Amino acid sequence: MATEPDMSRVSAADFSLRPPAETGLAQLWQCVEADWHDAQVHRTYLANCTSAADLARAAGNYRAYLADPERKAVAESQLKLIAAAAMAQLEVTRAVRQTSLASRPYGKLLLIVLFLVGSAMLFRLL
Repeated sequence: MATEPDMSRVSAADFSLRPPAETGLAQLWQCVEADWHDAQVHRTYLANCTSAADLARAAGNYRAYLADPERKAVAESQLKLIAAAAMAQLEVTRAVRQTSLASRPYGKLLLIVLFLVGSAMLFRLL
């Protein structure tokens, strides 16, 4: 008979609980911290955060460096870029939402027409 493993010694660190994108972002952030003044590293990190829809993580990471006088200027400029990217994402979301709302009256009109046609057919049968 097989014995069950002792789960009392298992911690969350023993399992890969983070998705690959999150792990990649953490590694990229380590690159950013290691090479703070390289603009390309910052661009790569922000591009990956944007594509992973995790700008909040990027903002938090940069916000932590606002108190560091040596890194404050870069952190502020990156936070401005993050804010602009977040606003762009909101604008896209708003445009999509407006498009779907604009199509709703036609859907309601179609239901009304179908109801009226169905009622007329039912009335003729009776």
